[in-house]
Amino acid sequence: MANKYAPEFHAYLPGGWINDPNGFCFFGNRFHLFAQANPGHCHNGAMKWAHFVSSDGICFSYEGIALDIDHDYERPWGCFSGTALVEGERMAIIYTAASEGYQRQCLAYSEDGIEFYKYQGNPILDEYSLPDGFKPSDFRDPKLFEEDGYYYALIGGKKYDGTAAELLFKGKSPESLKFFSIFYERHDLGPGMMECPDLEFIGDKAIYICSPQHLKGQGEEDNQNIFSSTYVVGHVDWEEGKFVPEGKEREFDGGFDFYAPQCARVGERLFMVAWLNMWERNYPSSKEGFVGSLSAIRELSLDGDKLLQSFPQEWENYQKEIDYHIGDDLPNVSRIKMRLPYSFGRIYLNDGLYLDIDPENGILSLYRLAMDEEIKNSDGTPANRRICKLKNDDITLDMIFDHSLLEIIVGDGELSISSTIFYQKPNRLRFEGVEPLELTCFELIMK
Repeated sequence: MANKYAPEFHAYLPGGWINDPNGFCFFGNRFHLFAQANPGHCHNGAMKWAHFVSSDGICFSYEGIALDIDHDYERPWGCFSGTALVEGERMAIIYTAASEGYQRQCLAYSEDGIEFYKYQGNPILDEYSLPDGFKPSDFRDPKLFEEDGYYYALIGGKKYDGTAAELLFKGKSPESLKFFSIFYERHDLGPGMMECPDLEFIGDKAIYICSPQHLKGQGEEDNQNIFSSTYVVGHVDWEEGKFVPEGKEREFDGGFDFYAPQCARVGERLFMVAWLNMWERNYPSSKEGFVGSLSAIRELSLDGDKLLQSFPQEWENYQKEIDYHIGDDLPNVSRIKMRLPYSFGRIYLNDGLYLDIDPENGILSLYRLAMDEEIKNSDGTPANRRICKLKNDDITLDMIFDHSLLEIIVGDGELSISSTIFYQKPNRLRFEGVEPLELTCFELIMK
């Protein structure tokens, strides 16, 4: 591969920047996945919607730009995040149009999943749609859904007094949405917002998902990145338009690079995708002409107040088991499953990339050292270690390597560890102080 960092199985934009996934849905017997994009540039800027499609949720092909900047209400910053709602033979998209000092909500439609047209009455929600005390400059990332004959949009907002909130809008059609309630709010984000809200339902439970900025954790393993992605299980009081938590707030991912997850339902199955990168860092792949990838699709299930993640069974169609001997080079695109005892040890994935097991403190640490280019936070500190809490039991890891991307599902899927990894050296398993109880390696091969 000419580009040494470019993934094979993950959606990315050859020659440009992508970040948040948008409009994730299943329409016309295909998965549709969009992302904020700045084609031709390796930084965020005037954003458009890049479009990817897949028949099975594993391999995505790039279809071009679905939403471009072509109205004054979208200038200069473009088409920000949003969602899609499938209405029979039509896909309805809601997105944020970002102009100087104002963020407004707009609609677009498609009957074939190929051509997209914008609603002539855009924007449908603007600064005059906000309740008192909310800033028109921080009003974004709408989640459109339907419930009991009404359409709703859940949208991130920010008060002048610093309160972050999710605002709920309601109407008999997407075009007729009006402010209904403050769905959820918090006061611990400083200048940050609760970005990219999502609301999903499993059984009689509602799962509120968002990406809070500047969230401080209670422990060393909590919210280690500047921006986090969390969920809370509860229920919705539809009369009041409020979310009522029943469990604790939990973080999806304990790695370096995971943000703005978004879900799509296909029958009884619930899938999630996220941005595999993080804000306010340097991006080594920019030297190769691109920045940003989307995660592999993960399937979600509910266990009490915990969401469990797994790689969908469709991956089996792309994997070929290899006769792997510890110390040999791994294929650049591979899947490794292992079970380890709950004891002190280190698992090398290559000389600078390794996992430490510390049973005394109940933590698993991921280190990424000696990369081609060190990744640093905006304050100059290195982003080279992340830690996760472990259960007192055998440790199972399900890992997907795709060139510069590493995704790890830990245990039963209560936590994942997602990271960009920039190495020209091959990946090669080695164990110190611990021996795997089970180890299976696969090469991942495109059809």
